[in-house]
This record gives sequence, structure tokens and C-alpha cells, in this order.
Amino acid sequence: MSNRFRHAATCFLLTVVIVEAGVAWNLRGMVAAGYPDFTAFYTAGKLVRQGLGSHLYDPAEQWREQQQFAREVAIRQGPLPYLRLPFEALLFVPLTFLPYSAAYVFWFLLNLGVAIGVTLFLRRRLASLHEFPAWLPVLVMAGFVPVFLTLLQGQDSILVLLFYSLAFVALREGADFRAGCWVGLGLIKPHLVLPFVVIMFLRGKRKLAAGFLLVAVILSAVSVAIVGWSGLLRYPGYLWELEQHTERGLVQPRDNPNLRGLVEGLGSGLVSSQVITGVIAILSVGLMVWVWVRARSSSGGRVGDLIFCQALLVSLLVSYHSFAYDLSVLLLPILLLLPGCQKGPRGLARCASFGPGVLLLFGPIFPLLWLRWHLLNLIAVVLLVWMWGLDQEMARVRGNPVLAG
Repeated sequence: MSNRFRHAATCFLLTVVIVEAGVAWNLRGMVAAGYPDFTAFYTAGKLVRQGLGSHLYDPAEQWREQQQFAREVAIRQGPLPYLRLPFEALLFVPLTFLPYSAAYVFWFLLNLGVAIGVTLFLRRRLASLHEFPAWLPVLVMAGFVPVFLTLLQGQDSILVLLFYSLAFVALREGADFRAGCWVGLGLIKPHLVLPFVVIMFLRGKRKLAAGFLLVAVILSAVSVAIVGWSGLLRYPGYLWELEQHTERGLVQPRDNPNLRGLVEGLGSGLVSSQVITGVIAILSVGLMVWVWVRARSSSGGRVGDLIFCQALLVSLLVSYHSFAYDLSVLLLPILLLLPGCQKGPRGLARCASFGPGVLLLFGPIFPLLWLRWHLLNLIAVVLLVWMWGLDQEMARVRGNPVLAG
């Protein structure tokens, strides 16, 4: 990477971080009032702490609890619902011993520490990042808007980034079972990890699937202990009911940066909802099968890294419900691929393998697509182009034994 490009990128990312800090400061009053998504997590922790785990998905109990610390939120006429599986609520129980504002700050700092730790961990493990000073990948992380949104909302997507990063390193070391265990912890957001596990299983990663299943069984047992069998069995219906009433806390389909958001955004009002659902299902299955077929002939080295990135992109694309902060997990492929953006032959394919990562680092794209145009679903197009570019990069690497190592 040339010094001129590095300096320009550094100045741009510093500008983005300064703007993010200004936005966070200006929104501090809303944060203290209980507007962030952290409200739902804090509520879940309080209910479990009070021995009301069986009421974890009871809107009346959620609303009663939130009126204790978030009654000034003018945009809500009901509770901000808790959407995660029961076991994750245990993570927030210790935070309920703090007032809401202090708990939010603690969670913010904890997530920021994890994000910095993941970035430095990846730099130590990825030789391609050794050419940069340690602070530069951290600056990339801080300037990546999905990470900022996760921090601001008090979301948990950075934990998924952590688990994916640990799984990536474990796979590189040949520890497939350990990798599966790490991915299993990503069940805090099942829609972001289940497609990944299916792809890896189809590729013959049986030990990864076994590790994932072991963790899934343990977390299911913990969930049953919290809400009981009846509560756990009601959970899918609870989510589906919320999905039918998006004004109650879920994201509008057009704000989903995935296949669902893209298809519904293009087809809404033109064809029936059944047709749209069918198209989404066909495209999702087709995308997973395509990645499996294209990747089944290779495993390790540089190609293995690219396959991992593709599987991660597919998991985001076929997730039924996601938002901008879920794109935090893309920090892993960005850090993995970005150092090579100025190496190798130029061309459309090379641009497609690195350009989408650079585009996603362009901070203004998110407020423009989300707040101004309500077209965040177009991010799915960027991810599809990136997938094609990675496929072309894999073909190039396979044809060069030196690169494949």
C-alpha cells in the first residue's frame, strides 16, 4: 500500500471517527433516557434476576420493567422486545446491579474493548497485517460504521465478530471442533451462524458441526432452565408475531441488508407476499449450494481463507432478519483482504474482490442509504458483487501455487 494512499485513508478514517464521537455526544441524552436497543437486554437481565425468567417474552412484564427506567422514550407505546434466546439474558444479569445509564456505559466500554482486542488479535494472526502499525487496523475498526452502530445501540453483534474471528483462527490451525464451539456461541444470533454451519458441514467439516451441536445443546439446556420447556417452545411463535408487526421493534424489510430486504424492496406491490417468500427461499438455497459446489475442491491456505469469507457473506445474505450493525462481522474479511487491494493484476475481478470492502468503509454510505433514502437493502448488491469477486480471486489463487500457500 503506497504511503499516499495510506495517509489519505488514515485522514478519512480519523474524520469518520471524529464524526462518530460527535454523534454519540449529541445523542447522550437519548441514550440516558433508554432509546438504545440495550434497553431490551437490560430488561431481560432484570427479569431473570427477579426470578421471572418464565416471563422473559411477556410484553406486559417487559413494559412494566421498562417503565422503571425508560419511561421518557416518546417513540414507544409498548416495550422494546427482547429477541434473543433465553441463555443470553444471563450475560446481562450482572449489569442490572448498576443503574441503567451506568450499565449502558459499562456495556459500551466492554464492547469497545472486545472490538479492539479482536482487531489486535487478528493483526497478530494475519501476516498480511504485519506491514501496518498496530494502530491502523484499530482505526479501521473504529471507522467502520456498523461497529459504531453496535456500540451506540448497545447491541451484541461485536460478540458474533469475536466468535467468528476465534473460529477463523481455529480453522486455520486445523482445530475444527474448537472452531465449531466458537461458532456455537454465536447462537446469540442464530440467523448469522446457522447458514455458515450448514455450508461448512456440506464441505465435510464434520468436527466443526459436532462442536457447534455440543454448544447448542448446552445453551438449549440453559435456556430451558431459565424459561422452561413451554417458554422455549413459544419462542418461535413470539418472534413470528413480532415479525408481523414491525412497528413493535423489528426492522422494516427494506432496511435489511440481505436477500430478503432486496427481494421485498424490488417486489413489494408488484407480486404477492407468497411469491416474494418463495423467491427469497429459492435464492437463499441456491446461493448456499453455489458456494458449497464452488468451494468443495479446496480447503486450506489462502483459498481456505477466501472460502471462509464467502461463507460469512452468505450467512449475512440469507439471514431472514438483520440490520446495519450485523455487518460488524464483515470487519473480519475486510481486515483479511484489504492489505492486498493494491497487489496483483488490475481488472474488474480484482476490483470486485476488494472494492466492496473499501466501499463499506466509506462511512457516509450508511446514513445515506438508511436515514435519507431508506434503501439499506442495496447493501445486499454490494455483498453479492463481493462474493463474485472472491470467487474470481479463488480461481486466480488456485492457478498460482505460490499464492495458494
